[in-house]
Amino acid sequence: MDPRKLGWRATGHRAYAQGIGAKGKGTAMYTLQIEHGVKDFEMWKGAYGADPLGRIRSGVLAERIFRPVDDRHYVVLDLDFASRAQAQEFLDRLRSDVWSTPVASPALASGPKTRIVEQVDGNDRS
Repeated sequence: MDPRKLGWRATGHRAYAQGIGAKGKGTAMYTLQIEHGVKDFEMWKGAYGADPLGRIRSGVLAERIFRPVDDRHYVVLDLDFASRAQAQEFLDRLRSDVWSTPVASPALASGPKTRIVEQVDGNDRS
């Protein structure tokens, strides 16, 4: 799927929604939001970069990684999908294949908090 046909504009390694999801304004976009503590950010980043679930194959259109400015051992992720079903399937696979065993998620320091949200409005002001 081409993100440019879903109301997204690519900017470097990021994509920004442009007024999608609102009634009559295009295709809905769903974001899987994940946050959890990490033992070591570089270890976590290496495991994330290994991409054991195949984010692109799984339908991830854009991803953003955040860290709180006052907690270097915590990460917040936004993974964007074209459908709610894709986001839910990916979350289910994270729970069963990655987070279920310490071997598959050695840098995880706390249980992940997750939610799937739907974008209902937005503007890119850059």
